[in-house]
Amino acid sequence: MVGCVDICGLKFKIIVNNFKGTFVNRKLISYICSPFKGKEKITTMNPLIKEIENLYADKRASIPAFQSGDTINVSVKIKEGNKERIQQFQGVVLQRRNNNTNGETVTVRKVSNGGGVERIFPILSPSIDTIEVVRRGKVRRARLFYLRTAKGKKAKVKEKIVVRKETKA
Repeated sequence: MVGCVDICGLKFKIIVNNFKGTFVNRKLISYICSPFKGKEKITTMNPLIKEIENLYADKRASIPAFQSGDTINVSVKIKEGNKERIQQFQGVVLQRRNNNTNGETVTVRKVSNGGGVERIFPILSPSIDTIEVVRRGKVRRARLFYLRTAKGKKAKVKEKIVVRKETKA
């Protein structure tokens, strides 16, 4: 059975037999499931995904390049009553998850008053104002969970020093 659905002004052809989804008020609110059993595949869902990714392209371009081990300063918008202020959270990046997707998150850890504090920030969240890289870290892992139990000098990340060769003009 083939049906046609209009979502956000875009027309999509849906094969009902091979698609697991939910229709609410004639709009598709669901997920694209794993491989279809039939020979036909839904390739018309691609424009909708591209449209959503284009909405976040500007925000993604403003984020600096950083990786685990780097020390970053995240400016977070906090709303208290009817007032809004910006709070700084500076710490070491433990991990980045779901890179280059709209659900990308970063885990940042800092030590405050002798105790460790970790926060997970969705990169494309409207509550994040800016992200600044304070210093680059020299690490050989993508996940730095060993920093949770390390104390003293072992809890520090060495700084990566980049030497640039000057060219003669």
